[in-house]
Amino acid sequence: MSDATVISMNEAPARLTALVKAAQTTDEPLFIATDESVRAVLLGIDAYDTLIERLEDLEDSLSILEARITNESTRPLDEFLQEQREMWIADVPG
Repeated sequence: MSDATVISMNEAPARLTALVKAAQTTDEPLFIATDESVRAVLLGIDAYDTLIERLEDLEDSLSILEARITNESTRPLDEFLQEQREMWIADVPG
């Protein structure tokens, strides 16, 4: 991450359109702060989606690791999805 961009909370409202456009063109967050601390983070949607995807991957990895540590059985995703489809089809009136 390069040097953080910090915008005063007092000036942010007047520059909101420009700040949103700036956030869309970079993967870097824009920090909105008062004199005391950072109060918010403005992030473009692509950077946000990437962040959420990484978080979900980490959560999945943690779940797999926890299952291995506790000797919990696991199964392939395709197998689980096939079972869900079959259950859904069985529940559909017809």
